[in-house]
Amino acid sequence: MKEIIRTFYSPDKNDIPPFYLEMAGISYCDGSYHIYRPKSAVFCMEYIFSGSGTLKYLGKEYHPKAGDVYMLEYGCDQEYYSDAREPWTKIWF
Repeated sequence: MKEIIRTFYSPDKNDIPPFYLEMAGISYCDGSYHIYRPKSAVFCMEYIFSGSGTLKYLGKEYHPKAGDVYMLEYGCDQEYYSDAREPWTKIWF
């Protein structure tokens, strides 16, 4: 798997912006790509350029593929993985 990651400005602890990006990147997944974040400390939004995979979120299972977007909220279990035969290429923040 290959990833390109960019980090962004992190505001001062006393500064409370309405929205800011901490990290963004592009993932070129392989068949072993699997993310699991129990009670995640991050909000995650991803756009799938190509491939397919599985997303388990809030007790349901989804199968995002090329052209799909998903958003996962802070504080929830986040689990997703790419298909071994058609792995994802995706952009995320």
